[in-house]
Amino acid sequence: MIYSINYSKQIGELERLKGMLRDAAAFAGDEEWKWFFTPDGQKLQDAYADFPVLDLSCLDVTGKEGIARAEELRKRYAEVYLMVIADMQMSPMQYLKPSIMPASLLVRPYTDAQMEQVLREFVSAFMGTKEEVKEEEQYVIETKQGRTFIPVSKISYFEARQKKIFIRVEAMEYDSYDTIDGLMKKLPPVFVRCHRSYIINRNKIEHVQLSENLVYLRDGSAIPISRSYRADMKAL
Repeated sequence: MIYSINYSKQIGELERLKGMLRDAAAFAGDEEWKWFFTPDGQKLQDAYADFPVLDLSCLDVTGKEGIARAEELRKRYAEVYLMVIADMQMSPMQYLKPSIMPASLLVRPYTDAQMEQVLREFVSAFMGTKEEVKEEEQYVIETKQGRTFIPVSKISYFEARQKKIFIRVEAMEYDSYDTIDGLMKKLPPVFVRCHRSYIINRNKIEHVQLSENLVYLRDGSAIPISRSYRADMKAL
């Protein structure tokens, strides 16, 4: 499943975006997509609750809240493949920065042909990056509804709680039946144990505060360090 949230405050533009994005996705492959399109900033915010991960997004960054909206989306979904929609009145310095990191750009005014070309290139490039993710780099959750595949690069940490394993992925949480010891045997080396109940992705670490016995992750989480793993975290 590929997750995509898209926002433009211009209704006509949003409708063209909807059609062209779907066509570009169909042209690029046969993967299943979950789409969301809105011209409403509040509905955009509300949609985050239904999207545990976000793979691809086209976002209008014009207007008073445009840049802040893009920065919030990037903070919430660190790995999202993002295209920003801007206009000639905006300086590129407003959106070409680390807190937004767009992979593509659509600048108004444009023709339908130009929009179609940009979107096809954008989706094609995204699918190319997706193909680079190997099968063994996916964490698989088995449920009655089927399988959910989560790229390990998007996982912040695993937590053992209530006789389950909870997997933190950006702004959302999944649960699975597994054990911490079992996970350590099959996860790649990027995951390290810092507590009897926690395994963290070392690439998600913001900093380690040994005086507080805490690891701070980029998503704002503060994960405890137990005495048994203090030396390991100090070395890390």
